[in-house]
Amino acid sequence: MRAVFILFFASFCALPVFSETPTHDGAVDKQIVGIGHENRLSGGGKNAAMVSFEWRTGIGFAFLDTLHVLTLAAEIDDHQDTWFGVGLSSEYDFTDHWFTETSLLYGYYSQAEGGTDLGSDGIIRFLFGIGYRFENNIAVTFALSHMSNGYTGDTNPGTEHFSLRFHRPF
Repeated sequence: MRAVFILFFASFCALPVFSETPTHDGAVDKQIVGIGHENRLSGGGKNAAMVSFEWRTGIGFAFLDTLHVLTLAAEIDDHQDTWFGVGLSSEYDFTDHWFTETSLLYGYYSQAEGGTDLGSDGIIRFLFGIGYRFENNIAVTFALSHMSNGYTGDTNPGTEHFSLRFHRPF
């Protein structure tokens, strides 16, 4: 599992080299790394530290004055549960520096032995964050995300993640 994590992290760092040209004004590729805490909602303990990696592509569309972009993401916790997802994310600036971020992604969840059972391999992640963007476009957000199978499995325990996320545009 450690080799998979290292391989994923190395390939994530190389993504800007292979990224697409922006397709809309304001659409830029962005890498996001988050560290945080995972809290299981039901069924007992299994709280864990977690790390997330996200690539927001420059590929997207504008809707209601907000740019929505294709996003690829992965998360791993200290139980070695992993999740890989794809979907849409957006940011909304409400001042020159302050913004909100949202995303809705669907992906594959792999429960490690002794890890958190989310009732299904297909997992939806919803994220909402509030962030501050510095003059150099580096940003920091505090985010809350929820992961669950959306009642596609026999049970739907779900987890909440609280994370500090670091954004770096390319």
